[in-house]
Amino acid sequence: MSKSIGFIGLGAIGHPAAVNLIADGYDGYGFRRSDMSDYVAAGGRAVASPREIADHCDTLFTCLPDGRAVSEVITGPDGVLSSGKRGLKIIELSSLRIAEKEQLRNEVRKSDGDMLDCPVSGIPPMIVSKTAVIFVSGDQAVYNDVRPYLDAVTDKANYIGEFGLGSKLKFIANHLVSVNILATAEALAFGAKAGLSPHLVSEALSASAASSLQFQTRAPMMADAKWLPALGTHEMLHKDLKTITEYADEIGCPTPLLHTAEKYFERANTEGRQNEDVASIYELIRADNGL
Repeated sequence: MSKSIGFIGLGAIGHPAAVNLIADGYDGYGFRRSDMSDYVAAGGRAVASPREIADHCDTLFTCLPDGRAVSEVITGPDGVLSSGKRGLKIIELSSLRIAEKEQLRNEVRKSDGDMLDCPVSGIPPMIVSKTAVIFVSGDQAVYNDVRPYLDAVTDKANYIGEFGLGSKLKFIANHLVSVNILATAEALAFGAKAGLSPHLVSEALSASAASSLQFQTRAPMMADAKWLPALGTHEMLHKDLKTITEYADEIGCPTPLLHTAEKYFERANTEGRQNEDVASIYELIRADNGL
């Protein structure tokens, strides 16, 4: 098994994931359009294009914001397939429409390679601590081949089954994430209307039966009105929610809570909060309550 591993998309999730690989002894080759000095400082090698990743690596990760970006780095003029290299294995971590991933996997397979659908559920600190969950789906033989790379990123890379099941689980996970964040904001506003400080509500309920990971993470941020640095932005979550609500509608699944959350996070984007942490949804709920 090669010790060289490529990583395209060194953002809030991708960068710590790539650093975990380097820390586990792999020779990392990374690409992003912006400055990569932090990746180099961690021991990685910065390259000038996705194509150059393929020149060095047989296996690579992609972790990008949308289908257009993933398509460009795989099938674009300087994409990894433009290298002509055959047999590439791509571990795709992004949250995309299933049809988009299927189309890209088919392109990779034309060169005797393959792609795994492996969306991530977790916030950046969970990547650092290797506790984020990766829902791995696709050909099990490919998973067996690349499992050491996945295990270097997190202790919770779980093989789910056939291609696309990983994305479906991520849709369900982000359904719960969005509803939990909105419910946390509503609960803190409820407390404020009842005369309780948000700090008290956050601290008192954190270890109670009412708690959740999103409550424990976002309630203190809401209480402190601290929206930066963002663990996850409104722009990214709303992009995912649009995909998830479309899929729910497509399969005929009523999701009233999800649709309500999608409208609130859409509103946060239109009100100029797109680059803030999703915890700032609390400001919209506060405004609705006249606080």
